[in-house]
Amino acid sequence: MGVIKWLEFATMVFGLFCVGLSIVLSHRFSKVKNERLANALTWQLLVEAFIGFVTVLFAITSWLNIYSKLAPEIVLIMRICIFSAGSISSINLYRKVKELE
Repeated sequence: MGVIKWLEFATMVFGLFCVGLSIVLSHRFSKVKNERLANALTWQLLVEAFIGFVTVLFAITSWLNIYSKLAPEIVLIMRICIFSAGSISSINLYRKVKELE
C-alpha cells in the first residue's frame, strides 16, 4: 500500500473518530439544564456528525478508487446535503443564542 493509500485510510479513521466525538458531545449537550440552548447545540453537533459522515464517505470512495465512478448527480446531492445541513444548523443555533440575549 502506497503512502497516499495509507493517508487516505488514516483520514477515514480520523473522520470516523470525529463523527463519533460529535455524537458523544451532542448526547452530553442534550443533558444541559438550559433546554433551548442545549437543544440547539445538540442539533448542531448531530448535523456536524452527519457532515463528517458524508465527508468520510468521500474518503472511502477515494480509498476504494470508486470516487471517479460515482455519478456527478450523486456527488452533487451529497455536497448540497452537506452545505444545507451546515447552514440550517448554524442559523438555528444563531436564532437560539439571539433568543437568550
